[in-house]
Parts: sequence; structure tokens; C-alpha cells
Amino acid sequence: MTPRSDICPKCENHRANISTAAGQQEKQEHLQAFTEHLLMVEKERQVYNNAVKNARKETELHHRPAGVIPPCSTDLKEVHYTFDFSQALSIPHHARQEGPLYFLTPRKVQLFGVAIEGQHHQINYLIDEDQGIGENGAGIKGANGVVSMLHHCLTTYGSGEKSCVIHCDNCAGENKNRYVLGYLMWRTLMGLHHDIQLSMQVPYHGRCLVDAGFANIKQLYHRTDVDSLSGLVEVVRKSARSNSPVTYINDAGEHSWEWYDWKSFTSTFFTNVKGIRKMRHFRFSSLSPGKLFVKSHADDSEREITLLKSSISPEDITTGSVMPDILPPGGMTSERQRYLFRVVRPFVRDPFKDTTCPEAEE
Repeated sequence: MTPRSDICPKCENHRANISTAAGQQEKQEHLQAFTEHLLMVEKERQVYNNAVKNARKETELHHRPAGVIPPCSTDLKEVHYTFDFSQALSIPHHARQEGPLYFLTPRKVQLFGVAIEGQHHQINYLIDEDQGIGENGAGIKGANGVVSMLHHCLTTYGSGEKSCVIHCDNCAGENKNRYVLGYLMWRTLMGLHHDIQLSMQVPYHGRCLVDAGFANIKQLYHRTDVDSLSGLVEVVRKSARSNSPVTYINDAGEHSWEWYDWKSFTSTFFTNVKGIRKMRHFRFSSLSPGKLFVKSHADDSEREITLLKSSISPEDITTGSVMPDILPPGGMTSERQRYLFRVVRPFVRDPFKDTTCPEAEE
């Protein structure tokens, strides 16, 4: 049996119940429950596959020009995005890894990907440890980090579509869902999209194309000596034609994107959705401002929820503050800098020592 660390707990529970059932009737009941779970997973998988198929079919007839395209300026309605985090990458990393380095804590670089399936393109955000919202890279995987990068991707690499479909992991455990919903509602209220369909992957069954992009990166990463962030950028660029790297600090020394306080911003206008963890499909429409249409499963009937607070009108959003406050990066603590300089620096090759593990600032 191949070892795995991302198995579905529900599947394992069903298997255990079937194998330990006391009688034939009990075994049949557990088998029926397991079958229903797998059928639900297959239906959700088909929703994803159909979204990718429709996006690619539509994009075949529309060549995307270079540069930023204004929102809702094309007739595209099937554009599909999938976003997720990969495991953090470490620098330095060597194909022939020195034994002691395995027990250390090298510099961490977070990898966030957005696959634009119709374009056969994946945008990979590389965030160094001193560039996160909090100290030592904290906050990158939180709501403000995720929504800030998603906003940059939709703004910079979108196709000017009127409607889109988005897939992502069910991130209720990190309490990000409510803020992602608020952000997508804000987009339809601001006229940045007419319609948005958000679908959550079934936990532990979410195999999607963004993972394929990550796999290409990891394969080359494991075969390559990487001693700096710039080296990691080259790994992403060379890993596949479809992979493009984006760093927080660009070649001109400017921020490629900003961290925004989306949590405070969306909390001002939108309410929390009760029972959000049980819902998997969410639809936003500019024809129903402030309304959210939800389904627990793909074949369920939609029900309407008012996401906009009763004290807020759509005009309050469109005529008020256009964007949230900018959050500056938290940098790196002196303690962490000293650790990298004292412990990790000896494993970094010249001439990258001063870039990856500089002397701590007092």
C-alpha cells in the first residue's frame, strides 16, 4: 500500500466501520453510506471538470491580448480559476542535501498558485519570509493574504470576463470563507464582475490543475540547487511553460501587489453566514445586489441569503472607500535573523550568503 498523508477521514471511517461491522445488515448500512459519500465526491468532481472544459472551449475562440484588461470589457462568461497553497519551499535547498541542514529551519518561501485553466496558465506567488503581513511570514495564509493575492490575480491576469467560476479548498478551518465571500460580493457590487460562482472542493478529494502546476515546480526544485529567492523564481519559470512566478518585490524594487485589510473592510458591510461549513456552492449576481445564493451539494436547490448588513445599502459600498487599508509587511524578527545568520548561513553557497542570510540588523 502506498503511504499517504492526505487521506479523507470520512473514507477511512467508512472503511473501518465496514470491516468491523458485527452483522451483514450493519455492514450493508455502512457500505451504503460509503457509496453515497463517493457518489457525492464524483458529482462535485464533475462540476470541476465541466467548468474546466467550458473555460477551455470558450477561450479557444478568444485570444487574450497582453497587459491588463479592464473588467467586464469582453463577452467571456466561462473563465475558470482555481487557487490553493502549496507546501512552503526552503532556501537554501540542494539536490545533494547536506545531512545537518535537514534538522535546521531554513528560510521559508510560501507558494500560492492561481490556475487560469482556460489560458493554460498558472500564476505562482512567491512570498519570502520577511514579506508576510506579520513577522516572519505570518498572516500569508490568512484571509487578508489570500484575498489580497486573489484580487491582484483577477485584476492583473483576468480576461475582462463578465462571469467566472472559481474553485478552491474548503478553508473553513482557517476561518477564511466568510471574508472570501465578502470579497466576491464586493466585486459584483463594484461592477468588476456581473456573476461569480464559487465552489469549494470536497476536503481531501480536491485534485485539481493547480496541484499539477505545483508538482512541476516541486520536481524541478528537488533536482536543483537553490540558494536565493531569485533562484527559486527561475525554478518556477523553468518548471513548465504554463507556470509564471510573481514576487512581492519586483525587478524595479516595487511591490507587485499590496496586502490589504480585507477582513476589517468586508466585516463592515457583510454579515457572517451561519452554517457556512456545510455549504459548498455560492453564487453572486449583480442583478441581486447583496444577495448570496447557496447550495450544500451540486444537485441541491439554491436558497437565498442576505449577505449585506441591514444597515448598509449597495450605494454605501460603491460611493464610499473603494479599497481597504494597506497593511505593511511585518518583516523578520532580530531573533530569526540571528538564527539564519548563525546557523543556516554556512550552508548557503557564495555569492548568496548576504542575500539569504544577512547579518542581523540591530
